[in-house]
Amino acid sequence: MKADRTDGYTDAVVLSPEAYDDLAEKAELVKILATIESSMGEIGEGRTQPAKPAMQRIAGSWG
Repeated sequence: MKADRTDGYTDAVVLSPEAYDDLAEKAELVKILATIESSMGEIGEGRTQPAKPAMQRIAGSWG
């Protein structure tokens, strides 16, 4: 469980541009890793298909 360091009363947080960029980059990496984890789960469940027919269906749907 995460400790609440704000005691529930934080109105704002000030970060340097470098700290903000670092935090934003880490948040993006978390999203990417979650997507990879989800994809690996789908692969493990056998929810895949050959790439060439899938790409042909996608290309056909775009006209």
